[in-house]
Amino acid sequence: MDPMPGIGERMGERIEAAMATKDRAAIKKAATEFESFFLYYMMKTMRQAVPQGGLLESKHTDTYLGLLDQEVAKRAAQRGGLGLAQAIERQLLRPPPRAILSSPMPVSSLQADLPITGGEREGMTHERLR
Repeated sequence: MDPMPGIGERMGERIEAAMATKDRAAIKKAATEFESFFLYYMMKTMRQAVPQGGLLESKHTDTYLGLLDQEVAKRAAQRGGLGLAQAIERQLLRPPPRAILSSPMPVSSLQADLPITGGEREGMTHERLR
């Protein structure tokens, strides 16, 4: 049983909404929830890698261990966890890069003087071939 069904879709919607408004609090919350889910899923996968069986093995145990993993992941993410939430926040809140060129140069003017390499007519330009 997955105690966090559909969380991926909800997180994606929250991140998109926060990005549209650049709402710092919403971005922080979405990033922290993503880190929490990431940690939960990592712990769940690690637990599945351990051999099953034994005296205390049951569906109920799996459910409670899943809830324990979920709570541990949530608290770890709230306290900084792996630093994933902070990295996501920095990425989403940084300003977009400025354009390198103020007016873009048409591609055709760039190609006109480029020599052709690796061909049989080395040293000729595109213009001479047309």
